[in-house]
Amino acid sequence: MITFERRLTALAACLTLMAGTAVLAGGEGIPGLMITPPACLSVQEASPVTLRVEAPAAETAKAALDLVSEDGLVTVPVYRGPIDLAPGTNAFAIPVDPASLSPFAFGETVTLAGRVGPWAGAVDVPVGTAAGAPEAGGWVINAPPTALVYSSRDSTVEFRVFNPKNKPLSAKLALKFKNQKGKVVAAWKYPTLLPSGESLHTVTVPVAIGLKARLKGAVSLKTALKVKGVVRTTGQSLLDWDLTVTASADKTVGPAPLSVGFSGLATGGTAPYTYEWTFGDASAPSTSQSPSHTYTVPGYYNATLTVTDARGGVIAADPILIAVQ
Repeated sequence: MITFERRLTALAACLTLMAGTAVLAGGEGIPGLMITPPACLSVQEASPVTLRVEAPAAETAKAALDLVSEDGLVTVPVYRGPIDLAPGTNAFAIPVDPASLSPFAFGETVTLAGRVGPWAGAVDVPVGTAAGAPEAGGWVINAPPTALVYSSRDSTVEFRVFNPKNKPLSAKLALKFKNQKGKVVAAWKYPTLLPSGESLHTVTVPVAIGLKARLKGAVSLKTALKVKGVVRTTGQSLLDWDLTVTASADKTVGPAPLSVGFSGLATGGTAPYTYEWTFGDASAPSTSQSPSHTYTVPGYYNATLTVTDARGGVIAADPILIAVQ
């Protein structure tokens, strides 16, 4: 196993001075730091990140680069060490090892937070593959929602995997519920069979596991896909407890033009909530909690309410069938 210290040594060896003439925020010649990321951080190969520093004088400065999750709960150091600055613009390339991405989900947006001497900067970048295709990395777990919604009943987790082998393989998805300190408070293992190529899987998590995790303060879920005992990929997302939504209409049938008043109510999760109604007739969605909508053409339409809470949990109410005569 490659230790974190050995990775830092390797990264330090890869830290190279490059020519650069980027204009920093605030204007050329003004001391500061700018971080230039790749299009995505690759789960299959080292991703180059450029730090450009406008220095007023020659000095040796302390440098740091971290990966930070969107919620700020997970921080992974990428580089720590001194760098030599010359007066003017300096550009340095720091590779992000794919191993550094293991706490994050495929498709998740993370923050690259850097500091060189007294200057700091940050930029958001998604986690993906260099080619942007699941086949490029193999064993890719699908990007989960910003937050996974759990309630006091059996819950489900969906994941997508690309098996690069030309035969089915036995695998196991391990779910680990963690509290804010990163301690595992509940766990669940799900055996499955991965056919060759891409496949979608739905895991049912028993309510007893979810309730135990909640009672012990779980705030995140880490998933690990193991194939023949080897961890092939991991993902992590926030937990959002007991988010529910109800939707209703003051009428569901009538002649055109039919004006319908809709009403929605979200509970649980984390307020405030964002509401989005789609009416099934190609009209623009509404972000009102209780909109009204007029159907002008006879037919059958499904009106659907989707709610997103402050933690990013997403839940949809059962569609309401509207019959316009």
